[in-house]
Amino acid sequence: MDRIPQCGKLYVGSLEALDQPDLLEKAGITHILSVLEFDYCDYEEFALFQRLLICAEDDPREDLFRHFGTTNAFIYDALEKMGGTVLIHCAMGQSRSVTIACAYLISRNGLSAEHALEVVRLARAEADPNEGFMAQLREYRRALEQQGPSKQSTMPVEREGSLETDNVEPGHECRTHGRSPGTTRSTENL
Repeated sequence: MDRIPQCGKLYVGSLEALDQPDLLEKAGITHILSVLEFDYCDYEEFALFQRLLICAEDDPREDLFRHFGTTNAFIYDALEKMGGTVLIHCAMGQSRSVTIACAYLISRNGLSAEHALEVVRLARAEADPNEGFMAQLREYRRALEQQGPSKQSTMPVEREGSLETDNVEPGHECRTHGRSPGTTRSTENL
């Protein structure tokens, strides 16, 4: 688990970090954003955390772009509105979680996809989004540029064209959990 520079209390890591409660406590983690094929945090010991699950595979054809508005809002609210500390993780802490962290940097700081990845790599050398995710980050940056300047870009952004990822079957869901578990929200139409 590594703290990303220029991002306040934002960490990126792997599934392994969740098996180290002392590490989570030491870092002051209050929010967990999981990008996995399953809900690893659906256990009682994670009930104290605000959680967001993006069900997604580490596949270049997986469409993470459609979740950027939701993930950016979750991170922004945690860091800026609640003064929390966020851990973004996937299985290995290399591709999916890094992609979500980069999307946040692109949105908040106006960075290119490549520059956002460089910032994440300052903390986590193994950061390496797959080709499809990098293409989606570039597309996201272009879409934000077309949207025009704004103070906070956490709203869903319309795609200009289409990527190969548009052919991925819909149905991956996004679930948020907090101190009152059970809230489910689909982001299929974002």
